[in-house]
Amino acid sequence: MRARYRFRCWLARNSGLFFPIFRLSAHRQLLVQKDTQLVIEGYPRSANTFAVVAFAKAQSVPIKTAHHLHAQAQVLRGVERGIPVCVLIRQPIDAMKSFLVMYPDITPVMALRAYIEFYSDVLPVADRVVFVKFELVISDFGQVVSAINRKYATSFDVPVHSGEFEAKIFGEIQVINDNYKHGREETLSMPSAVKDVQKLDRLKGRRELELLSKAEELYATCCRLAV
Repeated sequence: MRARYRFRCWLARNSGLFFPIFRLSAHRQLLVQKDTQLVIEGYPRSANTFAVVAFAKAQSVPIKTAHHLHAQAQVLRGVERGIPVCVLIRQPIDAMKSFLVMYPDITPVMALRAYIEFYSDVLPVADRVVFVKFELVISDFGQVVSAINRKYATSFDVPVHSGEFEAKIFGEIQVINDNYKHGREETLSMPSAVKDVQKLDRLKGRRELELLSKAEELYATCCRLAV
């Protein structure tokens, strides 16, 4: 698992290999392609599923979206092609701990390095993407879509973020979890008592704390650029 994760992180930084390899995978439909109209990407557990489902639910017509590969290659390819790109950001400690609940074999050092690599690689194109904080995604997704429309002069439908809207999103997320993730609560992309109990403090070593500090600096920089 660890070797595969390291390779996956390395691949995410190498567009020349990332796209040819993923075109042969079961996830090829998630790639940036010629007809992609929007890219939504971020580090895992940063409201990726909520954002993708919320956007789809809000639109009156289908919009081809690239998402959920958690790869900076996706962001950079979207920018190269002039496609609207939404980059999701979350406090590194929260995103990392939630990720480790899903994948306990991954070490905090590996997870934090991946966080740092992702946002370090994306920052050079910050003026050509829309950074959105986790908290805004889950509290007022209408503001997120409005920010994308302003940035790119698009006309995506803007939802009213109500309790009913949220209920539809969480219902769809539950269906996704049941159908594609075997119903495991650890993989559920919304708050969970089981996940909260499992979010133990695993940061003890000096290297872990150094990486966390660097990740927090990156997060702060991204937040200053966020809507």
